Amino acid sequence: MPPYAELHCHTNFSFLDGASAPDELVARAVELGLSGLAVTDHRGLYGVVRFATAAAEAGLRPIIGIEIELADAAVPDPAGVVIPIRRGRRKGAAPLPDDARREEGLPARPRPDRARLPGHREPVKEDLRGVGEGQRGPHLVLLARNAVGYRSLCRLVSRANLAGTKSMPHFSHVLLADNTEGLVALSGCREGEIARRLRGGDREGARAAAERYARLFAARHARTDSVATASFFLEMSHHLDRKSVV
Repeated sequence: MPPYAELHCHTNFSFLDGASAPDELVARAVELGLSGLAVTDHRGLYGVVRFATAAAEAGLRPIIGIEIELADAAVPDPAGVVIPIRRGRRKGAAPLPDDARREEGLPARPRPDRARLPGHREPVKEDLRGVGEGQRGPHLVLLARNAVGYRSLCRLVSRANLAGTKSMPHFSHVLLADNTEGLVALSGCREGEIARRLRGGDREGARAAAERYARLFAARHARTDSVATASFFLEMSHHLDRKSVV
């Protein structure tokens, strides 16, 4: 059996998308004879310490990764193929509280000005009710090639959380471009940008997105003609869905 390492795997730290603890996954990987295993939880590095510790004890090569959800497309998306337009407020929905008070002829309740500590920023609420999975941003899998790549992942996650809201870090392509050192990228599952464009019939857009990712992650490597030095790969998965050709 040729060496094989699973590079897209979620632990129970990925809510509703993973059920196994990191040490259980390591034990199963050793049982199957895998040469390595990557843990790529959603939007965070929550289980990497337990995973790396268990892998070291079992003699398995650990690969630290993450699956992010980008807020924008890699290339222009005027047709909304990658990120469909979100639904507006429903007809007949209750108006906002201040609007309701104005409609009733009542004054809006002013809030007193309060002194804020230096560095304070107003909270931004992210309401995902009524927003389907297909309307969220495209996925992208990032793997740390070495210690430099792990530091890039940590910076990326920290800055995305500072720019986002609770449980919804804001991963943008501008932020991603500043933190690619030591990283390998996979195109993602069927919710990746390339897969979404292919499922929507946008083959030219899928090619343009793949080329952009290849340039972005190959910029720090002198050679890009070998698998050992390449930093962007198209991900393939056996998803058992006859309607998709990803």
